[in-house]
Amino acid sequence: MDDLTAEEVDTWRANRDYLLWREAADCQGLFRYDIQTKNGVSVLCQHFESRDLGDGRTELTLDDVWVFDAIMACRFVSSALIVTREYQVLDLKGSVGS
Repeated sequence: MDDLTAEEVDTWRANRDYLLWREAADCQGLFRYDIQTKNGVSVLCQHFESRDLGDGRTELTLDDVWVFDAIMACRFVSSALIVTREYQVLDLKGSVGS
């Protein structure tokens, strides 16, 4: 197999990113919450709980999760744990909160 040119790599990445955004848009209607952290973690989930760790960080426990990550082979996971200093929650079925 021939080596890819820089242009071919850029095209491949652009296509991958486009497909990921399309998948996210298609999945959004299946979930209740869209959670995004300041450091770029983005997930869709059905349920989450938050716990203040007392040092400026919050632990988010998520159930029925879709992870916005182009590298993961399987973006659907049953649960996930995120520790972050800042996050934003969009309630896809109602109001906005954090």
